[in-house]
Amino acid sequence: MTKGREMWDYLKLVLLGAAAVLMLYLASQSRDLAYTVAALIGLLSAVVAFVYSLRSMGGHPAPKTGYLDGPVRIGVILTAFWGVVGFLVGTWIAFLLAFPNLNFEWAQGFLNFGRLRPLHTSAVI
Repeated sequence: MTKGREMWDYLKLVLLGAAAVLMLYLASQSRDLAYTVAALIGLLSAVVAFVYSLRSMGGHPAPKTGYLDGPVRIGVILTAFWGVVGFLVGTWIAFLLAFPNLNFEWAQGFLNFGRLRPLHTSAVI
């Protein structure tokens, strides 16, 4: 266990103990049953958290899970690439709609607005 982690464990115990004492004081000073019950619930929560923290102090560190980051990285890169492709195709479609002269004669079968807009809607969005 590292020295920094021990310090945080002790600080956590001090804060939970202070919270328990504060809740006990609030429960003793309350004049209404609802406030007393709320303070006692807070006291119980602080005591349970204190005991749990005390029992888990000095334990073994959690084992490393060995999570595979490779598939996530590949997915993020492919998603970003597909987003850029979608933005470029969407920009081209917007230009085709704004400037109909860009509908070239040689591309009438597969690169005109009427073919690309449904493809863009289905494939990218």
